[in-house]
Amino acid sequence: MRKIEESKIRLQLFNKERVYLAVIQDITERRSAGEKLAWQLHELQRWHQLILNREERVMELKREVNELLAHYGQHPRYHSVDKGKHSTASINKPLNNIQL
Repeated sequence: MRKIEESKIRLQLFNKERVYLAVIQDITERRSAGEKLAWQLHELQRWHQLILNREERVMELKREVNELLAHYGQHPRYHSVDKGKHSTASINKPLNNIQL
């Protein structure tokens, strides 16, 4: 089914007769492209969230390994854990703010 934008109808007088002028624009392709972009954005946001959740879980596991090593008197294996503690929070913002 074709999508049609609101038509613009205007009444004019032409040789003392009423003439109606209508402009109709087919926006099927534009609407389809917009729907595709919205779907792609949704998928990107979903994957972004999955990756962030995975990264947060990896960081939790590294912290747990370091805690266990410390408990048994050994040196931590993952030194980057404390440095990257808040890194995923700053990554999360950009994709959640995108609107179509």
